[in-house]
Amino acid sequence: KTAVDAFKTATQQMNDNIFIITFRSESVHLIKGPRENFEYRYLNSMPKEGGTPLPLGLITARKVLSQERSRQKILVTITDGKPNESLTDKYSTGDPVDDSAREVREARRERINTIAFAAGDVDKSTMNRIYGRKNVVDIRIDDLSQELMKVYKNEILDLNR
Repeated sequence: KTAVDAFKTATQQMNDNIFIITFRSESVHLIKGPRENFEYRYLNSMPKEGGTPLPLGLITARKVLSQERSRQKILVTITDGKPNESLTDKYSTGDPVDDSAREVREARRERINTIAFAAGDVDKSTMNRIYGRKNVVDIRIDDLSQELMKVYKNEILDLNR
């Protein structure tokens, strides 16, 4: 929660709009939309245990970002890299890792940069399979706030070149 707040504050200082989407236990929630105020009560209401519907979180984020007219779009995921719930659409492979990787590829086709922060007990090979090795940042949870901002600023600078 602290990292999300730090990230939100920094992006506001840079005059950027962000969306915050959480996913857990077969559900995805838009916590903050563009130009909306962030409220902790929404983040606090999310369950802490349960499955990881990463493919559904990625498709939701991609759809939301696709509707924005921003010149630069970055999809940042903070995860343990252990998706365990597949999509249920007709395109689902039945494998949550493959479904997640497909959604990352779709986001990139739509010119949405994707970065994943691997936090906790991470399955690095799965993370690399989903996001590609150069798009995964391995972090300690205690360093999440600082790492989020460092990578975000680097992405913004890279996109402006």
